Amino acid sequence: MAMLNDLFTDFDEIAQRHGVTKLETVGDAFVGVAGISGERDPRAQALQIAHCALEMVECAGRHELPNSGNMLIRVGLHCGPAVGGVVGRT
Repeated sequence: MAMLNDLFTDFDEIAQRHGVTKLETVGDAFVGVAGISGERDPRAQALQIAHCALEMVECAGRHELPNSGNMLIRVGLHCGPAVGGVVGRT
């Protein structure tokens, strides 16, 4: 658990540097979004989130898993409009 906390702390700092807003962390998933803080150019948003994701992949590779070597992560990106909400109790 401490290892995941260290990784997500690094991810928080990376996201902040790239102007990416963290929406949530769920289990081992980090969910962030670009463009909600003012940037409206879709190309700029795509570059912003892509650069952030690449730095996160590099960062994860510097973290070691006990008995397993370096950490590997998967990254998914979406570009374009999105709508979200909370269903049920918060």
